[in-house]
Amino acid sequence: MNEIIKTLVKKGFVKGHRKILSDAEIEELKNFLVKHREEFNKHNNSKNDPGRLGKRSMMFCDIVGKNKRIDEILNKIISNEEVQITLQKVLGDNFLLTNPIARFNHPEDKGLGIHQDAPGEAGLLFLVNDQPDGSTIMLPGSHLIYGRIGGLVSWCSLRLLKITRFFFSSIKGNAGDYFFWFYKTWHGRLPGSNDTKISIFFDCFPVASKRIDEAKENESTNENFKNITQPNLKKMMSIELYENNVSKLNEEISKNINNKSLPLSLEIESVSKIFFNLRYFTFACIKIIILELIFFPIYFLRLAKYIKRIFA
Repeated sequence: MNEIIKTLVKKGFVKGHRKILSDAEIEELKNFLVKHREEFNKHNNSKNDPGRLGKRSMMFCDIVGKNKRIDEILNKIISNEEVQITLQKVLGDNFLLTNPIARFNHPEDKGLGIHQDAPGEAGLLFLVNDQPDGSTIMLPGSHLIYGRIGGLVSWCSLRLLKITRFFFSSIKGNAGDYFFWFYKTWHGRLPGSNDTKISIFFDCFPVASKRIDEAKENESTNENFKNITQPNLKKMMSIELYENNVSKLNEEISKNINNKSLPLSLEIESVSKIFFNLRYFTFACIKIIILELIFFPIYFLRLAKYIKRIFA
């Protein structure tokens, strides 16, 4: 278990060691998600909604509370001993699990440029089918770089992924494989290929992040939230429980009785981990500098386009 944490802190992501689901359970989960996506898309397309939801529906689906059997399987994944111990080491006790999302990297998927997500955010990426070439890419060691500049570099554009992807590691594996990762790690999504790659994202926040807004979204964005019957799954997604834990933390801080250190997912936001993981930090910086030297002229092209729009 310590080896998982050590590798996670060094690279920003790490593959889990255990087999959580049986082959039959993985197949059951996959079949449900394929069918659920078809119904989900059909329902949203019937609304003739050309907006954001219409585009999102082709790729992402809320999956909790839709089917009791599938909730059992999701609960088995997130309640696995290795998963729970690792997430607690990373996020601390009473962390919040946001709505698990199924993502479909289908042939028409254009992909997503390099970026980083919210402070303190960490979680689990579970592969539902075989993904020998992967769809998510991550830059090892990039989580150690202070701040969030991943979306500001000259080469973060989706159009350049065909080149920049070779500087990244692809999250690939077989159905049932899973990865822990810090969402601060620079990452992106490759355009879809011939086969649809199905993954489930279990996104989490520590109490110290105080993301009550994310807790409330569990219910506001999922009309089936109240149908969840799995105790552990429901507890981790509980709005009331997370709000209470945040209130307790605020009260402890106001009374100067909170002596707990920050959870690892927030501690990684500082520069303290760099000196203990200098190798991965250095390699990440070298890759970023090389790419920046290659693509730096793009800044001038963007500036020229911006000026052209102003005076058009």
